[in-house]
Amino acid sequence: MALPKFVQVPPQPLERFKELLGAERYAGIEQAAERARGALLGRAIWHVSSTMRGGGVAEILHSLLPYVRGAGIDTRWVVLREAEEFFTACTAIRATGESLATSSARSTSGCWPRAPVTSPGCSGRGTSSTSTTPRPRALSRR
Repeated sequence: MALPKFVQVPPQPLERFKELLGAERYAGIEQAAERARGALLGRAIWHVSSTMRGGGVAEILHSLLPYVRGAGIDTRWVVLREAEEFFTACTAIRATGESLATSSARSTSGCWPRAPVTSPGCSGRGTSSTSTTPRPRALSRR
């Protein structure tokens, strides 16, 4: 098993979009960021992929994660370098989880779940999975 590669993601300020969006739209972005910070307080969002360059997922993560971090949300990116069989198995697990989450959400509420269910720590080649690490039980607001 190869060691994971933790990709450093420097934060970028959301304020860069203020002039482009205008005051009213930007205020909506700030409000969404504030809600996200509150909902994810004490948690980290992990993005797991098979490459940090050369694919659509890598391009998206390089472009968007700096702004997520700039919004004050703890997000991390790790690249796994494993044998092809590992990614084939993880892709199958992820697809099954996504299928179950989608059919369950449609049958119970008629709408999509608030967050996708993905396989923690696994990714298909050129794709990524995202999961959040829960806050320690002692810090939960239950």
